[in-house]
Amino acid sequence: MKDSSVARILGTLKNFYNWLIRSGYVKADPTIAVDLPKILEPKANNLSMEVVEKIFTAIETIRNPERNLAIFGLLLHGLRASEVCGLNIGDYDGIRVDIKEAKAGSVGTVPLEGWCKELVDNHLEWLKANFTKDLKSEYPLFVSCSNRNYGTRISYDTINKLCEKISKIIGIKFNAHQLRHTFATNLVISGMSPYHSMTLMRQKSFRNFKRYALAAERAAAEAEFNKVSGGGSILRKDTDISDKK
Repeated sequence: MKDSSVARILGTLKNFYNWLIRSGYVKADPTIAVDLPKILEPKANNLSMEVVEKIFTAIETIRNPERNLAIFGLLLHGLRASEVCGLNIGDYDGIRVDIKEAKAGSVGTVPLEGWCKELVDNHLEWLKANFTKDLKSEYPLFVSCSNRNYGTRISYDTINKLCEKISKIIGIKFNAHQLRHTFATNLVISGMSPYHSMTLMRQKSFRNFKRYALAAERAAAEAEFNKVSGGGSILRKDTDISDKK
């Protein structure tokens, strides 16, 4: 069991015994001697822009690039893999996607950047050419191309296997959820307010979102440090690497 789950259960028990004592039902609280586990702050697990570009370049070299490019474009817009699998054609209006079913009820709409809209539009044309000319709104946005499940909605396993295949091509292991982390981190780095970033992430807990803000702050601090030092040194006097070459 995760420490966070243990802490939540123990916290509930402590509150319950506190109420029992105040109400006179018991005289001793057995939970007093039990310490809550320390919960480490979650960390962002984002990918660099270089790795992202390698992923999209690799997708061009494997089967069904039209479909797969659109899938990874949406993953990079913060959608969970399960949310991408659950999308129907009618959930895309040419500007944004509407997530109607999501983890913990985190439904909502996500606007797409121009390059991603182009990828999704290209995918829809590919669907027309290879599966059905009549793209009904209730038809899955992404369908399987395997002989066994041809034409049916893709599953999480489809995306997981794509990540594994691409990881081998680029020599860097990653998972689909890291693209969601990358989306959030890049939003904060770009200067978007945490409130608006959380809205696009469809995330209600600032504690969970804070990991992205911290990653962005570190990146901004490092960029500012490099700017201030200007290739020389602000920590030691008369130390300039360029003078010693």
